[in-house]
Amino acid sequence: MKRILFLATAALAMMASAQTKSDMAKNAPAMPVQIATEHVVGTETLHRLTADEAKAQLKVAPKANVKAWYNRPVGTLWQTYITTDGKGYFQACYAPYLHVNPWKDVTFESSATDATSQEWTFFHRKKRETYTDPVVTSQWGCQTDTIPVLTARDNSGNSSVYTPQSFNAGGSTKYASYINSYTNYVSQYRPGNAQHFWSSPKFFGSDNNRDGSKTSGSFIASVTDNYGQPAGQLMGKNTVNLNGMAIAVEAPEHPYVINRVGLLYQCLQLAEGVDVPMTATIYKLESVPAYTADGTPVLMNEPAEVLATVTVNVSNPWLASQREQYKTAEGYHGILPFVLSQPLEVNSAILVCVEGYNVPGMNAAFSSVYSSDYYDEGHGEIAYIKTTNGGKPLFVGLRGGFISPTRYTAPAVLLDEERRFLEFNKADETGIWDVPAEGGDNNVDIFSYLPASQVDVKVTGADGSTPNWLTVSLTDQTDPWGNPIGSGIIYLDSKAEANHGPERTAQVELSFMGAKLVYTVKQSGTSLKGDVNGDGTVDISDANSVINTILGRQDTQAADVNADGIVDITDLNVLLNIILGSK
Repeated sequence: MKRILFLATAALAMMASAQTKSDMAKNAPAMPVQIATEHVVGTETLHRLTADEAKAQLKVAPKANVKAWYNRPVGTLWQTYITTDGKGYFQACYAPYLHVNPWKDVTFESSATDATSQEWTFFHRKKRETYTDPVVTSQWGCQTDTIPVLTARDNSGNSSVYTPQSFNAGGSTKYASYINSYTNYVSQYRPGNAQHFWSSPKFFGSDNNRDGSKTSGSFIASVTDNYGQPAGQLMGKNTVNLNGMAIAVEAPEHPYVINRVGLLYQCLQLAEGVDVPMTATIYKLESVPAYTADGTPVLMNEPAEVLATVTVNVSNPWLASQREQYKTAEGYHGILPFVLSQPLEVNSAILVCVEGYNVPGMNAAFSSVYSSDYYDEGHGEIAYIKTTNGGKPLFVGLRGGFISPTRYTAPAVLLDEERRFLEFNKADETGIWDVPAEGGDNNVDIFSYLPASQVDVKVTGADGSTPNWLTVSLTDQTDPWGNPIGSGIIYLDSKAEANHGPERTAQVELSFMGAKLVYTVKQSGTSLKGDVNGDGTVDISDANSVINTILGRQDTQAADVNADGIVDITDLNVLLNIILGSK
């Protein structure tokens, strides 16, 4: 592949007091850097911040006047890279997509500071729509194309604009970021075209612009030791015992599926015969730790529960066989894939760690990158460096740990994730089907990510058993060539049973990994002949009710057992025959 070299476009100034400024992290001079196609980076030299340094930087942070801001909606992820197994398509998203679940409500809430009013701007099929409420909710993927622009204003007429967007390679043309919710089944059905959507909880643009300024980018970071001497790469080969990087992701509102973990890296050279085992681990978290108020880093011990782990033996033959890597004079570059043995359904907060790269087999220039800007994504500390403390693993938050607490960062640990869906096809579907006592059938249209043959069907009655009065089956709708088009039909058939008694219900659960749809079926009740007092059984107490009605002690319409319009001894005789088991 043709080498593509980009000059670093900016280096971020580290804020510090005069007394500690010489000890703060400094920007290295801009220089050509080789990295994956169309990715612009800067370089920085960092050191481990002391608590006093972190607090000093936080104190001199600029005070915001009116500032437009909103957090990334919970459970969504930024689509950072798109690749294909055939390597015909390898794209850094200069205007990252926001991955959301289709046909699910997503809420954007203004977090603007010192604002007296705000205005949201959306584009749906190139049509501009504006709203002035602080909170805007919609079903993204159906009703909008672009991620919203928020404009905040104060009483003095000052304004601030926020929108996730980025630039092209020349840094001159702005591109809006878009919603991506897998609404087009045919073109975005990942197993069909081998597309991999590499995502991150951090907006991972190379020269992003969210408020009209260029205050962020992707950086390669080297570190210094306790004496201020060069010690190698922060997320690569180093001499200060840093051997892992991790991201934390909040719990989703709707489950998604992880197929692979990826590491965006550059400049990897291995001697012939060298085999380096690297591991990706996905841990379960109860919650994502919040940023500390004083700017000091979050410290986290290794989580107890492991959801998935993958070890890859990195060697020259292995790198040459991977389609998302390429080689230049500086070595290999690309995204190292850690393929899970089976897809992982994610329902909780997670910590994803890649480690094992700081070993003799790696060359000194090997490094990953990190995304850094001044915007908080709103879901806690997401960037960690793994080290050891007293022989035990320790995760140190990058923010306040190595960089200024006024900056928010993420290493290039990426997720190949899918937002699978299983939803009603029609807006008037309520998820409840009321059927008459004599039975009936109903056909329900659904959108499905997988064909009907891969959908699990579970039918459960109110008592937990499998009802014998309800039959459920599924089929695909297809194009003229017989290919599934992403829509299906549920066939529900309820049977009639004489005198089946009170109303009965059943739940129909359709599911596959990453998606679930529950449908409730209610069948009207029937009166049980002879059940005069309505307790669901026919026995001597019903005979007493008939006698009391004949004697005028009560007026029970159901006492007319033979339905001739008169309650008399004949009804009592019919009832006694029912109790005794005869007609």
